Amino acid sequence: MFNQNSPAGLTIRYAIFAVLWIVLSGYLLTVSVADPQHHEFFEMLKGLAFVAITSTLLFLLLHRWHTALLRLDKLYEALSLCNQAILRSTNEAELFPIICRDAVQFGGMKLAWIGLLDSESKTVKPVASFGEGIEYLHELQVSVDAKNPGGNGPTGTSVREDRAVWCQDFQRSATTTAWHKQAAKFGLAASASIPLHRKGRVIGALTLYASQVNAFDTAEQKLLLEMGMDISYALDRFADQLLQQQADAQIHSQSENMSALLEVSQELISSLDLKSLLQTTTDTVLQLTRMQYSAIYLLDGDRMRLWAATPPLPDSYRESLRNPPLTDHPHVMQAITTREFVLLPDMQVAELSAAERQMAETYHLRTALFLPLLVGDKVLGVLTVTSAEQTVEIGANKLGVCRTLTNFCAIATDNAQLFHSIELHTAQLEQRIAERDRAEDKLRKLSLAVEQSPNTIVITDLDANIEYANANFSKVTGYTLDEAIGKNPRMLQSGKTPKSVYEDMWAHLTRGETWRGELINQHKDGSEYIESAIISPVRQADGKITNYLAIKENITDKRLAEERIQNLAHFDQLTGLPNRSLLNEHFKFALGLAQRNDEKMAVMFLDLDHFKDVNDTLGHSIGDQLLVEIALRLKSHIRDEDTVSRLGGDEFILVLPGNDENGAARVASKLLGIVSQPCQIDSHELIITSSIGIAIYPDDGEDFEALLKKADTAMYRVKQDNHNDFRFFKQEMQTHSARNLQLGNALRHALTRNELLLHYQPQITLQDGHIVGAEALLRWRHPELGMISPAEFIPIAEASGQIIQIGEWVLRTAAAQLKEWMDKGLPPMMMAVNLSAAQFRHPNLTEMVTDILDEVKLPHEYLELELTEAVTMDDPQAAVAVMDKLDECGIRLSIDDFGTGYSSLSYLKRFKVYKLKIDQSFVRDITHDADDKAIVTAIINMASSLGMHTIAEGVETAGQLAFLRLQGCDEVQGYYFSKPLPADEFEAFLRK
Repeated sequence: MFNQNSPAGLTIRYAIFAVLWIVLSGYLLTVSVADPQHHEFFEMLKGLAFVAITSTLLFLLLHRWHTALLRLDKLYEALSLCNQAILRSTNEAELFPIICRDAVQFGGMKLAWIGLLDSESKTVKPVASFGEGIEYLHELQVSVDAKNPGGNGPTGTSVREDRAVWCQDFQRSATTTAWHKQAAKFGLAASASIPLHRKGRVIGALTLYASQVNAFDTAEQKLLLEMGMDISYALDRFADQLLQQQADAQIHSQSENMSALLEVSQELISSLDLKSLLQTTTDTVLQLTRMQYSAIYLLDGDRMRLWAATPPLPDSYRESLRNPPLTDHPHVMQAITTREFVLLPDMQVAELSAAERQMAETYHLRTALFLPLLVGDKVLGVLTVTSAEQTVEIGANKLGVCRTLTNFCAIATDNAQLFHSIELHTAQLEQRIAERDRAEDKLRKLSLAVEQSPNTIVITDLDANIEYANANFSKVTGYTLDEAIGKNPRMLQSGKTPKSVYEDMWAHLTRGETWRGELINQHKDGSEYIESAIISPVRQADGKITNYLAIKENITDKRLAEERIQNLAHFDQLTGLPNRSLLNEHFKFALGLAQRNDEKMAVMFLDLDHFKDVNDTLGHSIGDQLLVEIALRLKSHIRDEDTVSRLGGDEFILVLPGNDENGAARVASKLLGIVSQPCQIDSHELIITSSIGIAIYPDDGEDFEALLKKADTAMYRVKQDNHNDFRFFKQEMQTHSARNLQLGNALRHALTRNELLLHYQPQITLQDGHIVGAEALLRWRHPELGMISPAEFIPIAEASGQIIQIGEWVLRTAAAQLKEWMDKGLPPMMMAVNLSAAQFRHPNLTEMVTDILDEVKLPHEYLELELTEAVTMDDPQAAVAVMDKLDECGIRLSIDDFGTGYSSLSYLKRFKVYKLKIDQSFVRDITHDADDKAIVTAIINMASSLGMHTIAEGVETAGQLAFLRLQGCDEVQGYYFSKPLPADEFEAFLRK
């Protein structure tokens, strides 16, 4: 029923043993000796044995129970770090290594790895790992095939059967026989495999190894399952983001292709300037292909004649290509003869002619594309596109658009040549008729190109009656050409397009100008669609307008995508409330009203109390449902002109126009009540409270950031007091923050401006009363603020990270001072320097300390580093490693403020600690407080039994000194002997 290593299992086991011991001891107590001379001595031995054995049982129970809880705490921390990594990561490659690292470093695992399923080989292949024994994974073969000998292990079974697999004794389980030898080599005693999902499908597993059997009790299993669900949630989010990116890229590519065709189509229809058309085509092709140079050559017998180039080519490049023979360019010849495009992805490895090779090397060409200009089966020329310096990939869609553009150019070129011929031979009627037939033939081809255009193309008369529409018109509108010819396009109107749009359109067309805009039209079946339209007048040669040409693109899907993006940009996707961007817009509007009407306005910062507990205990799904319910309650209890927004997490912002302090207080009271009402979510009845901070415009600020900051400050004051209440912002709330900011900025210059100094307090041995050491204490004398208490500026230094630099200065200064005193002939003594948590975690701590000692030439045995209990117990295993390194270098270590934190006796005996420092809070009332007496006595006795010294700080009275001497304390320090002194005064004190 219970895991034997869980807190409950341990308690039951030791309880049963204790009952047996009590029964047995009861029997033993009845045993006695007949000899009266030995009776009293025998009874005393029985009593001592009973106390000793009972105490031992109690100690073992508490120790094992604490170890189990500590392991569970680590898993909680690992889960929290996992969730933080999920929020920060953008893909699997970034997330997986962090998960494995945190599971080992913070979750207490020995080894962790994530494997993904290879569907073809039916194997699970590691993609991320961390911990001891990584080599174990190098030869690991995990299959999901049950028939495979390696397919029935924990990981393969977890992926195949989509369930968590707990192997509590890896070395004895029949399912792990294939890996016993390797696992034993790396000390892997138990494993857990949790399946990972993407979009509901198993894609792999998270596998963890522990160094002891039965490592995963029910609570730990629940935490690891929650970790698996959180990782799967992240995988779903990564997949959604990838799909969104792909959709955006596809929309952008299609829009780019359509714009290119529209631009060249318009040029082709509205202009007879062949040079301009060809130049437009080369520009457009370069934009599509992302290459450097584009040129169009027209055939002139057995040579090519350069007509257009983009961008302007180098002079030498242009001359070499102005009129080259076809025989020098076999790939151009290939495009002409095959009537198909020729693509050279990498000219450095392609088979080139001598002329082609020289061109490629001279101008560093890498990729080349040759597109024939076709009119029917006739080739009029070639469009070339080249890229310098690097290769370029061109997709099939881009190639298709480029081929369409070259066909447009070919038709226009052929038409231009035809028109030129007609102009030259106008005197010859037969030639004119022949040329007209050719022109009609070419126009038919042009009509085919227009007819097959993916855009809707419509030609109307001057009364806007339809004379022509291409096939795409029927596809988009649902009307056949017979139904459309002769009708006015107003039959497509949906009534949703504003009247002003039509008025603007006809104003442009009446002036003979092109109109561009969007129309909301209606399909024959009644469905609506949106078109982007370009409508231009069509002129005869004499400039007379005869028709109107409309080229339209269906952009309905594009607009829907933009609307969704707009929604994502302005609304919280969980609650549907405005996000910060939209909240800013609403605030600006409300601010304008308040300024015009000379009214007040309230800004509230509402934060749910202990919301993290809901997520940690019931899961994020329940937490999300709770946030949605709270959002609905808030929205339903405010006015239409008010705004409620979710800023993120469990934080909500409310903007209440027209509300002064009284109105805001009434609203806040009402909101506190509705939030605290029970919420029924699934099978859980949840009751949660909130803390509200309020800032009033214009009293507390005149812009959104100032008001929000002050409302936030007021909310945190509620959090510090009692929760489930509201506070208005008061100026004194900012005073503390301003003071911290002022000190933080000033502290950055304290070292360079020599404002920091050290005082030294003597440490006295109780054995003979002489000075055996000094503790270096940091002080800060600011030129304007005066002496600043360490209790005030040390936390600021730790929070800002400046404690590393300051701590190094303290260590160097104290060591140099002691060396100076010794050089003056003063007796050697111990210099005690406090070490912060940040310094202790620094990877190069040992090297830094030894370098400083060697630099000032102070023997290592005269330095004592003081650590707090919290520092040592934050990561005991890591602390042991650091202490061992320092001890190997001859540096002594002591634990400061002992008894005020939480120490594990099992780790304490492993620490290379030379001295325990009894905190002054226990010493202060030691002469009359029984509890303090008992604690101090226990610390001294424990230290003595572990071979450690003790020193009591804060000794101020003779009574305190007498008690400490009586209990066997080794050393003392405090105002009874001396306050902390500057270096020169301390030296004088030593000489006395």
